[in-house]
Amino acid sequence: MYFQYGDYKHPDNTVDLTTITAQRMYSPRNRIIFTRWTLSVQGHFCVEGQADIKDQLDEFEAAYEDDWKDAGLYHDNGAVSSHFLDNSRSINGVRVAAIQYPSREAEYASGRSFAITFQADYFTTRVNHSGPEDTIYSFEESVQMHGSGGPRWALQENYAGPPVPVMLNEYTVQQVVQQGRVVSLHTAWPAVPSPLLSANFEHMDQRVIARESCQKIGRHMNMLFPLRYRYVFSSVYSHFPTLMPRQDYPGR
Repeated sequence: MYFQYGDYKHPDNTVDLTTITAQRMYSPRNRIIFTRWTLSVQGHFCVEGQADIKDQLDEFEAAYEDDWKDAGLYHDNGAVSSHFLDNSRSINGVRVAAIQYPSREAEYASGRSFAITFQADYFTTRVNHSGPEDTIYSFEESVQMHGSGGPRWALQENYAGPPVPVMLNEYTVQQVVQQGRVVSLHTAWPAVPSPLLSANFEHMDQRVIARESCQKIGRHMNMLFPLRYRYVFSSVYSHFPTLMPRQDYPGR
């Protein structure tokens, strides 16, 4: 077997795979959104002479200077092994996370040891490349009650003597403000959640729908599309003492 990064092929059996891990990444809604694969390898350049070692290291560092290339072990017939990071199928490309030169015996005399760590993110698995567990990354909503519909009074100032309370209105308008924020994982903005109250209570002219630019610009796709919304309602009486925000994204 041999290891290859992009077009850069290491000599057969000179690179060992030390670890490969798959870490599931979760959204604030506790849904699996993608899996982060980390692949670590180590090897040794079998080259003698300082000048030849330097030339080998210069070639090596130039090959690993850029991200976004396939990386992994290949079978002797050129087929990819199970330990392979496919750049084109990843969310943000295969990245060279770290390059190290560990110290061992006879370093820079009979060659040079090296260690490389790669990372790549994939939706769910690398096998079927299916989508995330849920396309909604996060959701939050609040309901504010302004007033109770009860009386309005004020303290009236007099020419002489202390201010006195004066009843202005026996009943007042209660205002309800429903607002929230939804973030869609990828592809496009989410559907706008519907108002909690019927249209005869809503001030349509005060409705706000705001779509914001995505929060993560990926190599192969953009992610996290935020949407904000706000509805304003009024009622003659206190109709909504138990009106509560929704606990999770309701869809349209």
